[in-house]
Amino acid sequence: MEKQKLQKGGAEKLREKKLKSLTVDAAKCLKITDVFAAVATTSSVADINSLLRRRQLTVHREQIKRRRQVLDRVVEVVRVIGKRCLSYRQEENEAAYTLEDNSLDHGNFLEIITLLGKYDVALKEHLSEVIEKSKKLHESASDTRGRGSFVTLLSKSTVNSVIDTIQNLIKENIATEVLKAGMFSVQLDTTQDITAQDQCSVVLRYVTDTINERLVAVVRCSASTGESFVQLLSDVLDSLNLDKSLCIGNATDGASNMQGSETAVFIRESHQRMNIWEKESHSNRHRRIAPIGDTRWWAKHDALKKMFGSFGKPQECLYVDVLCTLSAIQEQKTVKGNVRTKARGYKHGLLRHETILTAQLFMRIFEQTTPLSKYLQTGGMDILSAHRMVISTHEALKQMARDFKAVKDAAENFVKWANEKLEEQDEETDMEVEASLPLRRPKKKKSMPGEMAQDETSSDAFETYEVKVHNSIMDTVIEAIQRRFLAHGSLYADLSFLDPKNFPQIKTCALPDSAVQDLSRCLIKFDSSATVENLQSELKSLASQWERLKQSPLEEYASRTVEEGPDGNKEEMNIINKSCASCKNCPLCCYQILLRFNLLTDAYHHLGLAYKFLLTLSVTQVACERSFSTLKLIKSRLRSSLSASKLEAFMIMVTEKDILMGLDTNTVIDRVAEKSELLQKLLLH
Repeated sequence: MEKQKLQKGGAEKLREKKLKSLTVDAAKCLKITDVFAAVATTSSVADINSLLRRRQLTVHREQIKRRRQVLDRVVEVVRVIGKRCLSYRQEENEAAYTLEDNSLDHGNFLEIITLLGKYDVALKEHLSEVIEKSKKLHESASDTRGRGSFVTLLSKSTVNSVIDTIQNLIKENIATEVLKAGMFSVQLDTTQDITAQDQCSVVLRYVTDTINERLVAVVRCSASTGESFVQLLSDVLDSLNLDKSLCIGNATDGASNMQGSETAVFIRESHQRMNIWEKESHSNRHRRIAPIGDTRWWAKHDALKKMFGSFGKPQECLYVDVLCTLSAIQEQKTVKGNVRTKARGYKHGLLRHETILTAQLFMRIFEQTTPLSKYLQTGGMDILSAHRMVISTHEALKQMARDFKAVKDAAENFVKWANEKLEEQDEETDMEVEASLPLRRPKKKKSMPGEMAQDETSSDAFETYEVKVHNSIMDTVIEAIQRRFLAHGSLYADLSFLDPKNFPQIKTCALPDSAVQDLSRCLIKFDSSATVENLQSELKSLASQWERLKQSPLEEYASRTVEEGPDGNKEEMNIINKSCASCKNCPLCCYQILLRFNLLTDAYHHLGLAYKFLLTLSVTQVACERSFSTLKLIKSRLRSSLSASKLEAFMIMVTEKDILMGLDTNTVIDRVAEKSELLQKLLLH
């Protein structure tokens, strides 16, 4: 009986214990119910799902914030690399698990990221995490390829996405400014890169508060026909969503196929030949020999002047030194046979009288065209002054078009001087410059029965050269200037009325009835009220008020101009933003004053449109030529495999630094995140 009582007491205790446990659970449930009831009474629109996942969402937001901080650093590094024309990748050692090894070269981008990681907490934590994960992935999956779902934000794919995004944003900024300006002109020019592929630069010129010339595309050319260039330009404008009807003009250059001086390249391409040049050259002032520039006409004149001196004045030139150098290379037994053969060929070519005649002819032409060429390549060029220089140059060339005697006399003077110099240096030399053109027996074509007699060709070599070479070259130069610059003379005459220098004459004398007619025809498509009467009325009013308007101080304005490279190297010019003082005597200053006093909206609306048209016109494609200096820095011998898309992206970043540095980083990150669903989950809330 006692045993049964003990067992019954144990069961009772067990029931009491279970009852107590159930009571505690019921109390907990009541508390949870009270919590939900309290929340429901305070906020009827509370998101229950958000309450349950609040901690998870908080952690997710913190992860997104950290990733965006890392990508912010990536974007800034890409900006610096693009701004400084640096390469960003290395062929090897790009994997994250190799970043701890400081003895390896990881490329500029990863090296800068690693350096920043030493001082940036967020980047340091990210690098440590990425390196550890990459090591585990590399060790566990050595036989597999690909990263799977592992995203480092430091890979070439991410960097390429950032570069492409920055390029697109810069283009969008330029397109927006062009649409705001309402009109633009196009500059096109081509050059060959280090891989001998033709690259075409496309530059848009437009006016906002100042004149802008922006590089918008660098396209590889597949053909050099006019039709292909039209299609190329059409594709570029379509990609920018620009209306082709807003284009008011274009500037192109047909001289991009001219190549460098073969003799200079022949000597410069070997240190052995350069040593011979240093030994044979007797002029310390002009010892440096340079090839003809590929893109700038003044560079061709400088090279020709260094080689043959000035027109009719050969005293300061390297002609004799070059001949002695080529002769020494030809006689050098340690030099390869094909090199000696080339040296002999170049020497015989320079000794020909025809070479001297042609050199004197081009030096005479360049003496007239070089000042014009240099002015056309200056920043902030005045189109009206340029037109006056073109007219004077054209007239000077027409006056000397048939003056072959002056060229012949200059060539004879040069030959006499050169032969005397050669005898002074070596009396036993066998080199002698030809004193005249060689006589050639004229070819006689057999006449068949019934054929009409043909005029016989001249047997005089100089007369033949004058007709076929001298006159042909002069006519080509004069016709090219006429076709390129003077075909729109009446329009330039209308634009000259906009020059403040002509305002006193407009104020005192009546405008001709035909004034600004051509200008009105150009502006009528932008504003139907831009009639001749309205333009003349506003022009007369501005001319009468100009003396008062220009009395007020005008702040300095920014303009994009060019500066020479280090040590005055003109082949490496850079485009810079420069503050210019107002002269108040040019069309740009006139536009700035009208803009400052808000006179372009009502008082001088049509005249403001005329000034914008004038300042938008492109006379030359010099902005394209400046971009070629950048092309040589980016696509060099060490970066010859750079793709066309990346070449364009880096050239735009280097050329348009002000837009590059002004881009919003968050906008760049958001655009990068839109490229894939995975990046959207990792970078967007």
